[in-house]
Amino acid sequence: MRYKVRIFLMLTIISTALYMLMLLFFSGSYHFLGKLDLFAEHRFLSCFVGGIILAIVTTVCIMLFSKDTKGQNEILSEFEENGYSDRYISLLQSEVRRHSIEYRSNNHKNNINYIECLERLADAYLFKEQVNEAMSTLNLINPEMRSWMAANNNLFVKKQLSGYYDVQMCICEELRDVQRANNVMREGSLYVSKAGIDHSALDLVNCEVLCTYNIVIGNYNTAMQYASFCLQAKNPAHQFTGNLLMSKVYYYIGDFESAKRYRDAAASIGFKREKAKQDLIAYFDKKYLGSM
Repeated sequence: MRYKVRIFLMLTIISTALYMLMLLFFSGSYHFLGKLDLFAEHRFLSCFVGGIILAIVTTVCIMLFSKDTKGQNEILSEFEENGYSDRYISLLQSEVRRHSIEYRSNNHKNNINYIECLERLADAYLFKEQVNEAMSTLNLINPEMRSWMAANNNLFVKKQLSGYYDVQMCICEELRDVQRANNVMREGSLYVSKAGIDHSALDLVNCEVLCTYNIVIGNYNTAMQYASFCLQAKNPAHQFTGNLLMSKVYYYIGDFESAKRYRDAAASIGFKREKAKQDLIAYFDKKYLGSM
């Protein structure tokens, strides 16, 4: 996004300078303009022409920024209305392709929107049980990108880094791969080890990562502690996730009655992305409780 900001600032400066020059020229100060001195008698006309120039520049600037905004809004809207639909995945694939071209053409400058789309697409593939596609998509978030996120102080960027480890850990659970989980945690321990502190969005995502990690390695008591912390969140989405995590822990230790109780608690929570919630409950029932 930095190069777009530079373009925006440059165009703003140019348009402002042009407008000021126009007012000077058309004010009658420069009589060599001859017939254009009529603007000195019609200040409204000069302001109108200046407004047109500014409108053109503004339109160009909006066009520069609208691709990212339109793509993101369309993806979020589809997810909220239809959950993990085929169109949702198609929109993500299209946005990833666009960002990938932009990423290469701009000398590999990091773009958090690109990273977010990759995480969402990997998560969607995992939901569809396409584990190989999920892994290959997540691998596009390379070490350079992860280092950039780690060094960035923006909270949203930090949350996306934790989101990367969250999807990675879900892949580890799907594969039942303890060694892979340990490798992921070895890299991510500096960023997600401090969890269960303040119920912030970042803190809760870290709890989800650590809960899944402890499930994978069989440390269910610790996993339950992190799931319990998510249950205390004010955000319904994190409460929903906390209940599913708790249900999952009880499933793995063989307490199916408690697993069903927490699953039902998750299903009863209402929040904006209702269709996505229903999809996740159906997926959860099929993967876990369906075998009970």
